[in-house]
Amino acid sequence: MKKFRGKRRYFKNLELEFKSFSSPAYIDPDVWFNDWHEHPDFSGYGNASLRIRKAHLRIALSALQNMRQKLAEKQIEH
Repeated sequence: MKKFRGKRRYFKNLELEFKSFSSPAYIDPDVWFNDWHEHPDFSGYGNASLRIRKAHLRIALSALQNMRQKLAEKQIEH
């Protein structure tokens, strides 16, 4: 496998992308849900290193926690 360069920028952009999932547009109860989902490690970089896998999991977990907090604020069942 090729060496993974630009990790800092990659993870910063990935974190910004996943923070947008907890935005009000994704949590609006009146919007139809179509089972759309996203994978934090779509490219499979986490298969090369445990450290990289943990970084992907950390970003996914923080996005889920943000989403749970926004749902609790709006009192939406999930």
